[in-house]
Amino acid sequence: MAIPTRQERQGKLKSILPTPSSPSRPLLTHLSADNSWLLSLPIPKSTVASGHNAKLNHQKVYFHLLLDAWLTHDNAVIESARWFQVLYHVETPACPSIAAVNDLIADIEATASGALVSDLEGNAQIDAVVVGHFANDHANYDTLKQVSASVPIFAADNAFDKVQSWKHFETVVQIPEFGTEAGGLDWRTAFATEAPHLPSWLGVWRISGPKRSPALHWAVCIVFDLEGTGQGQAECIIHSPHGPYVEDVAVMKKLDPPVKNLALLHTTKESWFYWWGKANMGAKHGAQIAEIVSPKYWVSTHDEMLVVTGFNYWFLKDVVNDGAQVVQEEKEKGRLKGLEFVQVGNGESFVLV
Repeated sequence: MAIPTRQERQGKLKSILPTPSSPSRPLLTHLSADNSWLLSLPIPKSTVASGHNAKLNHQKVYFHLLLDAWLTHDNAVIESARWFQVLYHVETPACPSIAAVNDLIADIEATASGALVSDLEGNAQIDAVVVGHFANDHANYDTLKQVSASVPIFAADNAFDKVQSWKHFETVVQIPEFGTEAGGLDWRTAFATEAPHLPSWLGVWRISGPKRSPALHWAVCIVFDLEGTGQGQAECIIHSPHGPYVEDVAVMKKLDPPVKNLALLHTTKESWFYWWGKANMGAKHGAQIAEIVSPKYWVSTHDEMLVVTGFNYWFLKDVVNDGAQVVQEEKEKGRLKGLEFVQVGNGESFVLV
């Protein structure tokens, strides 16, 4: 698939984003063909003053979160031992640098607000970074060192020490975890207690799954109330690139107040380590998770057929699955009614309505 030019991207944004006077909805942009995303959440009008950019006399329209950014060409599992394993993108990321991500943000903000892109370039930037796992394709130093040090980064428990060791970010916050205790889990406590540096209408949580290394089967839950009151219908985007275990995501049904699961970002590819087990759980597993959490959208992620070199190449296996076909088969059985399966291409954006 051809990567859109910036001019093409600006044209596409104009066609999918609402006018400045219309209600906004979350926007997902795929920064690569794999698992790097920009999630742009509309700032509630009731709290819009907190998004005011006095330097530009411009009201920000979106709060921009960078998810699991790996935008360099390759990454090594162990940088000092590249003989063991190196992963390479097959497609060059549409945004191959953080500067390119910031240009994207300027395009989004200009389109949504009616401002001039030239007034925003060099000033629009990421508001927060989320790292769901310690592996270099999720916590990529060469990518994230390009982010301004003043931007807060939210890291999984197994990535927290790694990110701190970089001594780059001024604010590193460990993502709080949804436990498995019975009932009473309130997403709103994240920003108030364990995860500061977020606006009051937004919380970031994690479902960790088993701790046994490499601890791949987790999910990050980004919960938000677009009314901005903390009392409205909260929505959630569940980012689980490898696929969580069925028993772990059941916790989503215990949230009080309940949340509406807007989108599930889940792999369709099946991947195995012969010495460990299944890494990417695949499309049929994704359908099981969707049946439990009932999202409006299932967005495929972490599905790029990466080039692998090194010793570990001999112990890895990837199998392509057709997520759309799996969803269709489930619907024919009377399941997954109302679910829309979505593939967002490298550099493409999708509005979660």
